[in-house]
Amino acid sequence: MTWLAKTFLSTGLMLLALAAHATVTCGMSVADVQPIYTPGSNSNSTGSITLTCSRSANESSTTYWIGINTAHLVLTRQGGSQTLSYKVYKNASYSSQWGTTSSSGSKGTLTFNGPVASKTLTYYLRIPSSNAGQPAGLYDDMRTVTLRFSATSADLATATLQPVASIVAQCLISTPPGNLALNYTSFSATAASNSTSFAISCTKGTPYTVSLDATSGVVLGLTYQLQLSASSGTGSALPQTYAITGSIAPNQSGTCSMGSCTATATRTVLVSY
Repeated sequence: MTWLAKTFLSTGLMLLALAAHATVTCGMSVADVQPIYTPGSNSNSTGSITLTCSRSANESSTTYWIGINTAHLVLTRQGGSQTLSYKVYKNASYSSQWGTTSSSGSKGTLTFNGPVASKTLTYYLRIPSSNAGQPAGLYDDMRTVTLRFSATSADLATATLQPVASIVAQCLISTPPGNLALNYTSFSATAASNSTSFAISCTKGTPYTVSLDATSGVVLGLTYQLQLSASSGTGSALPQTYAITGSIAPNQSGTCSMGSCTATATRTVLVSY
């Protein structure tokens, strides 16, 4: 008889513990992120998950567990097939990844000071620098966020985390042109010429044009000409090299009144995209 009494008492306590959650209902919402990714650099952004619970009895608190399906995280370019890998973390140091296991989910206790209580959790999303070489555009993904009382209990609510990252088309002169020296002797029967090079790096697939602010000028009474090796290109995410060739036509006297003279002119390389 004693053993049966203990069994009955234990079962009654278990039922009471399970019934405690029955008077708490919860939901959640997700604030998404829209990071701008610059190829070659980490892109870090923060979003939030807000948990809201209400009670219909006198519970002072409730436990919660929130998991995010983070298996094979990739953002896919809208209208294309290119992808960006990314990760979702639970901490600002980007060292603890969010997941769906008991330990990788976020768990805690929500305390009631009234009939409704809420708590906002921050998630940290990183697109790593290793995603270099992708074209400009919008990249998105959809992930399920799950709310439970504990990692092994039934789902209370689900929501969708939908990050949308953008790669903005851009170009830069990654290697500037060097000085272009033209050594000319007055009334020379042959032209003086020389060249210098520079490099342009643009987002993959970005069309662009290259020009000079002027292709001719006069220095020391000598007329010079400048010519680019090409006037347009399409970005490859890698440096693309161009040449500037300068020349002074023959049979010019110039205005140097000494044994030798030196003068400079400054020209500007223009990249439009």
